[in-house]
Amino acid sequence: NPHFKIIAALVVVIFAIADKLEKTKIALLTFGYGLVYPSVSASLGGTITHLLTGHTTNVARLVGANKMRNKGMKTSVCILGSVITGGVFGINSLVVLGDDFPYFTLLGFLYAAVLLLL
Repeated sequence: NPHFKIIAALVVVIFAIADKLEKTKIALLTFGYGLVYPSVSASLGGTITHLLTGHTTNVARLVGANKMRNKGMKTSVCILGSVITGGVFGINSLVVLGDDFPYFTLLGFLYAAVLLLL
């Protein structure tokens, strides 16, 4: 999809600029995430990957209804597991890499790589 190639380049630039500008970091990162999530959601058929409360509710509802093999269960568990794994990896990376590492630039490249795979 050519749209994703353009978004990927924009995300890298926006996240790299956010690493350098302290006063506008939140606005730039919000804009960058705003570019990433709708693109990923669209390529996954409308699955929202960043709303954890909805996926947690979905898992609880399906467990309560004893529908452990439901397709929605698999999707929600995968998303929740990915977020938890990413958080653990991110925390450990912060300790190893220190404060001066350009985290958002790296994150921008990772998001761009994902967008190019869609």
